[in-house]
Amino acid sequence: MRDVPNVLEGVSLACSLSGIIAGVLKCAVGRPRPDFYNRCFPDGRGDAHFKCTGDRIIVMDGRKSFPSGHAAFAFASMHFICLYLCSKLKIFENHRGEIWRICLCISPLILSSLIAASRICDHHHHPEDVIAGSILGSMVSHFVYYQYFNELSLTPERNLTL
Repeated sequence: MRDVPNVLEGVSLACSLSGIIAGVLKCAVGRPRPDFYNRCFPDGRGDAHFKCTGDRIIVMDGRKSFPSGHAAFAFASMHFICLYLCSKLKIFENHRGEIWRICLCISPLILSSLIAASRICDHHHHPEDVIAGSILGSMVSHFVYYQYFNELSLTPERNLTL
């Protein structure tokens, strides 16, 4: 229970950083979403000049597909929790025959994968947008995790000091 403030702070920082990075990349790359045509021509008919008739804000959001912010947020939070659970349950110690530890540790990653997959199924993102967001969120949470907790194993034999 004494780790709860650090976990909450770490998850918040990982989500914030991945959100900022994803937001900057969305503005810099500006790739159209798979449903961009429907946003630009909501009545389903385009004109010969390809003048966009959709709501300006919705159309502008339709140009911010890369990377997926939802996938980045999901993987930033759930990857951090996965690393924390692996540490607390000593998943990398020699616990043979205790599959429940592995199942518990990977369950946050399964949830984040479902969130990421829903973005593709709903036609809000291309698969590579979701993959990039997932990698971004995982990398950020990995670095943030090691700022708060130095190792995956809490046993003294695993502590490496330089």
